[in-house]
This record gives sequence, structure tokens and C-alpha cells, in this order.
Amino acid sequence: MSGSDAEVLPSPGAVIADKYTVVRALGRGGMGIVLEAEHQRLGQRVALKLLLPEIRSMGEITARFEREARAVARLSSPHVARILDVDALPDGSPFMVMELLRGRELGDELDERTKIPYREAVGYILQACAAMAEAHRMGIVHRDLKPANLFLCETGGHRTVKVLDFGISKLTGDVNASMTTTASAFGTPLYMSPEQVRSVKNVDARADIWSLGVVLYELLSGELPFNHESATGILAAILTEKPVPIGKRCPEIPRALADAVMRALEKNPEDRFSDVREFAASIAPYGPPREDPTLAAVAIELEGVGKPRSRGKRRNLFLGATAVLVAGGAAAIVVLQSPNASSPVVPVAEPAAQSIPPAIPSGAPQVSPVGTALAPLQEAPPTATTTATPSATAAPPPLRKPTAEPKTSAPPPVKTAPPATTVPDPKYL
Repeated sequence: MSGSDAEVLPSPGAVIADKYTVVRALGRGGMGIVLEAEHQRLGQRVALKLLLPEIRSMGEITARFEREARAVARLSSPHVARILDVDALPDGSPFMVMELLRGRELGDELDERTKIPYREAVGYILQACAAMAEAHRMGIVHRDLKPANLFLCETGGHRTVKVLDFGISKLTGDVNASMTTTASAFGTPLYMSPEQVRSVKNVDARADIWSLGVVLYELLSGELPFNHESATGILAAILTEKPVPIGKRCPEIPRALADAVMRALEKNPEDRFSDVREFAASIAPYGPPREDPTLAAVAIELEGVGKPRSRGKRRNLFLGATAVLVAGGAAAIVVLQSPNASSPVVPVAEPAAQSIPPAIPSGAPQVSPVGTALAPLQEAPPTATTTATPSATAAPPPLRKPTAEPKTSAPPPVKTAPPATTVPDPKYL
């Protein structure tokens, strides 16, 4: 934190909104700062996200900040960092209260390991897809998906991905042109789609598919599809150059997985996947094994979000899948209903206005403890039916037959990083 920030931002021990005691600063970004604080009555730690002093006087930025809080508070996915409360400082500038995360950014994980084995990498992207499927249904396009905004939390012996920082997100149908032109950078150039390079205003959910494709490309190969010394060179390459096929850089990955990554990187949005669930369905066969509880929860999320599909050609996402969730020694069998095909247009906006619920119920805010677990089974979307049984009596059918059979031989063993013995400080920006 700079000296100028320290002069005007709450210091350790300060009390905000008569209930949050500041513990320390966690991180600083281009627009805001994140503080660790303790809820005085509940005794639980939370993260407070405040705008920087020099930003608070910019009305359009403040409005976007509040819009982010309202939008993200509506999301229920366990793969989104939850907004618990929204309030204001004495000067009237808003701040948001978020669940406190413990873990590390996916970018830090990649820096340490250089490359990620393809099943593990796909598992991370599937979790991000689950978060973005719900966001897109509500008309929210992130526009800045990158490894630094995918946070790895250690929960129940496995890693849960949380999507962070919707600070430059676009709410479909609620975009002020002046807001979109004042920001210094709407997105990180390395992960921006061609249409976003051309115009930050005219993007839809397929821009997020591009960004997820770039992230998966980088996780698998350790390299970016477009990389130049200058931001200008990167943007020019995104617009004009073809990326090196990932199959050439990673000949060990299945052909169908390589094809899915390259389809996500098609320059014309019409040539990409029509929505993030279609992208998820194409890479799911190459993710973690079916007994992985994270994959089972992701299957429920991806299958349940969105409006009912129209009649016609059926696109099966985890067709006939039976997700096995193990909890307390008993197995819960969740039979997923396969949706009908969707329109090729990405469903990023709801046709009817929806009222926005308050960011937190009345009374004391429900601050989650460190290491929030996956959503409980009863929070599964209404399209899933649950039946408790002592054990699974039959193996679940395959997720979906891939367009090309993966190699039958096991890939060369890649050493994975062991669980950290110490928990790093949380980061949010």
C-alpha cells in the first residue's frame, strides 16, 4: 500500500460501518484495495473491497463498482467469490464485503509448475465454466478472465476454483457508453478476444469463451497463443495472426481436446462454441475422473443453469450422466436431465427484468468461514432429482462420447504439486 493510500484508507484496528474491524491490507489493484477484517459480533474474517481514493471521485467508476456488487450478489455458484454485504464509508463511497478466501491464484500455480496435466487443467476450466454459465444466464459478461482471476481454494481435500473480480463486467442491456470508454483497460490484452480489442462495448458471452480458451491453452502448453513484447503487438496478433495449434505444442493431449481449445480461439465469434456449456461439454471427457466430487458438482451446475431448451436437435451435456457425490460415508445419486438444444445465440440476457435481491439478508451478515465448501446437495437446480442410497450400485455411464477417441495409453506421469503445508495469504486483485 502506498503512503498516500495509508493516509486516507482505514488502518488496522479501524472500525467500518460499526461492525467490521480492519485487520490488514491484502492487496491493491488498479481500481481498489482489499482489506481483511473481522465481523465484530460473529468473530469471523471477511474481505472488504474498497475503491482507491483517487477513483472515488469518478462517478462512472463508482456506479460500475456498485453494479458489480449487485450483480455478483445474485450469483449462487460455489465457483464465484460471494458478496456478503454492501455498505458505504463515511464519505459515501461504497465498499463490498466478500467471503475471505485462502489459497492461491491459478496464475501463481502455473508460474510454479510451468504446465498443468491436461485432466487437472480441464478440471479447473470446467469449474470456471460452471461459474460463467450462471453469470451469462443473468446477462453478466466477465470480460477479464485470466489465471490471476481464477482462485484455487483448498476445500475438503480438493481444490475449488473461485472466479474473482467482476469489476469490469458488462451487464447486458445496462451499459453506459461513457462508462465503457473511460476505463484505461477493459481486460488484460493477453486474454482479450478480437471483438473486445475492436470495441469494449460490443461483446457478449463468447468473449469469455475465448478467454477461457486462452487460459486452457496456457495451462496445457505453458505458453500463450499470442505473445509479443508490447501490448500493441499482442493486440495486433489477436486480430490478424493464427495461433500455433496446441496439438503441435502438446502432442500428448487427446486430439479432440486440442480441437476444442482451438475452436474456442476462433476469431469470428460465430465459429466458436455457442455458449460456455457447449464448450464445457466438449472438454469434459478429458477432465478429472467421474468419482471426483468437484466434477460431480460442476455437472449439476452446468446442467441446471439457464432456461429450458427449445425443441429440436438435442445437444447432450453429460448425457445421461449420473453424478456421484460422496458425503458422510453415504453416496447421493444425482440423475441429471439432458437439455434440448439451445439457440446459436448466447443467452446473455433475460427477456424480462428481474428484481435484484438485497446483497445480504436482514440482520447480521452471513459471513462464511475460511475455505467455503461446495454447494450442498439441496442447492442443486430444480432440474436435478436426488435419491439417497447407501452406495452406488452401478457405474455411471460416460460423460459424453468425444468426437475423437482419446489415446488409450496413459500419458507420461507428470508430477503434480503436493498440497501446500502453509496457507498463503488470500488475494483478490
